[in-house]
Parts: sequence; C-alpha cells; structure tokens
Amino acid sequence: MTNEPIRDNSGEFRELEPIAQWSAKLVLDTPRDVFRDIVLQTAAETQHRYTGLITSDPETGHVASFTRTLYPRRKYGDPPSHQECAVQLDHLASNLGVEAVIPDDQRVPGLSRIVLGLYVGQHEQGERAEPTEHSVEELQTRLGADAVVLAGEVFTARFMEDGAMSHYAEPVGVTLIATTQKRAVYELGAAMGQERFTVEDFSATGGQAYMIETRHCTDPDL
Repeated sequence: MTNEPIRDNSGEFRELEPIAQWSAKLVLDTPRDVFRDIVLQTAAETQHRYTGLITSDPETGHVASFTRTLYPRRKYGDPPSHQECAVQLDHLASNLGVEAVIPDDQRVPGLSRIVLGLYVGQHEQGERAEPTEHSVEELQTRLGADAVVLAGEVFTARFMEDGAMSHYAEPVGVTLIATTQKRAVYELGAAMGQERFTVEDFSATGGQAYMIETRHCTDPDL
C-alpha cells in the first residue's frame, strides 16, 4: 500500500511522482579519498551512477558506511532497476574489499527517511569547505522527540555532459520519522531554504522514494 501524497495549498512544497524504493548498505573503514577514488573508478568501469548516503568515523574521518539508495529525480532519466543496483553494489563492494552487502538497517516499515541538506542552496560538484548554515543539532531541536536526526552526507558519482566522471558530496541531516508525521519535515526543509530533498517511505511491501521541491527550487524536475 502506498501513502497518499501530502497536498500543500500554500505553495511551500510539492511531492513529485514516486518510484519504488530500494537500498542496501556497505560497512566500511576506508579513508575518504580512497573511497571517493574507488567509487569514481568503479562508476567509470561500469557506467553505473552510484548515489547514496555515507557516514564517517568521528575519530579517524574514514568512511564508515555507504548506503546505496535510488535518486528519484527524473532530470537524470529513469533510475536503474533494483537488480542492476544490487549487481553493481556487489561489484563496488568487491573493489572496496568488503565481503558482503547487508540490508539497510534504517528501513523500518512505517518510517520515512528524509534527507535535508545543511547548506542553503546547492553547488555544482565536489565538496564545499565553508561552514554549513544549519546543523544536525538544530534540526533535532526543531523537530523534537518525534524524529531522530543523524549526521551523514549524500554522495554521488555521476557523469558530466562531456562524459567525464565527477562526484557530489554534501553534509546532511538524515531524518527518521513516522510516515504519518513527515509533513513537519517538509515544512522545516522549506523554512531552511532547501530547494529539493529526497524522501523514502518504508513499508513491508517495498515502499517508495520521491523528491520534494520547495518554493525555493530554481531548477524544477520534469
């Protein structure tokens, strides 16, 4: 069963068409630059666009996990099939020296995972060095006890228009909240000045993933 879309008559945000949700996880202990280089090399070899969430070890700075997710933005064409994602994640795991892919442990029926960027606006590629305008602690305070907000980063290995490989990384607050209460996160995202953000609704039958575009969006999806 899918969730009914949230209607917003104020024009603050809109839900885009959903796709079927899929995700899986790699547990790592990999220096950040090594992780980036291996993902980019693997993407170039396979012509597969890797997208997902990474966490970092606060002491070493190493990448501690990579959760492969589907990016549901239609601007970049139809997302790959779940089977292709699974095969290519296995290939990446092998290149990273990881023995096995494991289930996404945040995928709990009845919860939604909503990824809010901590910068206002977006950059073209790579990573930004300046301090973020928002913090995980701020998001947690504003959402209260109904949500759990975890530190993470979005990470994407992607193809540029000239065919070259590039990556995009941005610190985010990974927000877990009951699907019935996700509107509060939508409203917070719009208030933070986010242009767009991803939502995954988890269910026992598979779930769905989709984009939210806010009134700040300057490049709306197709």
